[in-house]
Amino acid sequence: MQNKKYIDRLIILISGYLFLLLIIGVFFVPCIKTWGPNKERESAVFAPIWKLMDSYDHNGYSLIYEINTDRILLEILIVSLIAVTVFLLIHTISKAK
Repeated sequence: MQNKKYIDRLIILISGYLFLLLIIGVFFVPCIKTWGPNKERESAVFAPIWKLMDSYDHNGYSLIYEINTDRILLEILIVSLIAVTVFLLIHTISKAK
């Protein structure tokens, strides 16, 4: 019975981890708005992935969303560290009982 609770907690943890990665990867993609011939940066925003394909006019130039890969990697690292920490807590608590 104890092993069943442990497996249930791990399934919930993995499901939550994958759900957060899905949310970060689809709905809140970190990107930088650039425009003009010199690729001037306007701002850093979180945009849904389908918005990255669009281009808009800004002072006669196309406004382009560029994916900020450094920030994506940092977010994945933080979510992974939180998931590993929770996994270790679940593991030590289940071993203690």
